[in-house]
Amino acid sequence: MVMPVPDSISSALPITLRQFQQLITLSEAGSFRRAAEQLHLAQPALSVSIQKLEQAIGVRLVERGARGARLTAAGLAVVDEARSALFHARQARQVANLVATGAWGTLQIGFVSSAIHDLLPRIVDAFRLQYPDVRLILQEDSTAGVLQQLKGRELDAGLVRSPFTQDPVLQSWVIQTDDLMLLVPAGHRLAHWRRIRLAECRDEAFIMNGSTRAPGVHSVARGLCHAAGFEPRISLEAIQVQTMLGLVANNMGIALVPAVTRHHHADRRVRFVALDDPGARGCIALSLVQRLDNDSALARRLHECVPVA
Repeated sequence: MVMPVPDSISSALPITLRQFQQLITLSEAGSFRRAAEQLHLAQPALSVSIQKLEQAIGVRLVERGARGARLTAAGLAVVDEARSALFHARQARQVANLVATGAWGTLQIGFVSSAIHDLLPRIVDAFRLQYPDVRLILQEDSTAGVLQQLKGRELDAGLVRSPFTQDPVLQSWVIQTDDLMLLVPAGHRLAHWRRIRLAECRDEAFIMNGSTRAPGVHSVARGLCHAAGFEPRISLEAIQVQTMLGLVANNMGIALVPAVTRHHHADRRVRFVALDDPGARGCIALSLVQRLDNDSALARRLHECVPVA
C-alpha cells in the first residue's frame, strides 16, 4: 500500500546504508526487539529509523503486529536491493583503498622503441611481480610524442631518449646511459673495423633520428660530427631505430645508433663499429618521465620499480 507521503518530503529525505543494514537485520530477526539487540540500538530508535526509510522511499516496508514485524512485498524487494547496495559499497571501499595504495588500477606507459631491448621488459616484470592486479597499457611512440602525451595527461609515465628539452610541467630521472655506435652495411668499407674515429666518416651519407620527433638524439649525433670536424650529410631521417637498421641494411647510408641495439639484432646485412670519439661514450640515456603534479600511487609504485641511475 502506498503511503501518503508527499514527493517533496520523500525527495528531501536521504537514504543511508545504515538504514539498509537495519532493514536487512529486521527482515532476518523478525521483530524490532531482536533486531535492535543485534544492532546494539534502542528499539524506539530503530523503529524511527525504519519509519524515515519508509518516508524516503514512499511506501510501507514493514507490517508491525503483536507477533513481530513482517516485511511487505515492497520491503522484501528493497531488502534485495539493500544487500546489493551494501555489497557494492564494500567493493567501492576496497577498490578505493587498492587504488590509493597503488595495488589496483590502470597504468599507461609510453616508450621509445629502443627501450624494448632491455629496460622496458625488466621494469614491466618487476612491476607485475609486485602489483599483479594492475593493468598495464604500453604505447610505443617517439620521444616527442611521449612527452606531448604526458603533458596532455594521456599517459601516466614515459620512457624516452634523453637529452630532451626540459618542460616545467614534467620531471625526469635518468635510468640508463648508453654509447652511440656506428652502424654500416655489411659490405661497407668500414664494416670490418672494430673501432673508428668519426672523422673517417666525413664523406658518408648519414641516416639520423628525426630532428622533430627525436631532437635530443639528433642534436647529440650532429654534435659528435661537429666535434670530429665536419657537418654530416644527412640523406634520410627516421624516427625508430628499427627503421634505421632497415635503411642501413639496404645500403641507403650509415647511422649512429644506441650501443644496446647491437645485442638485440642479428641482421647479417649490417655491422656495428665502436667509436673512439670520447663524446660518444655515455652521451645518450633512457629516462623515466612523469608530470610534476601526478599524485597517482600507481605512478609512484612504477618509479619504485625502476632502477634509477
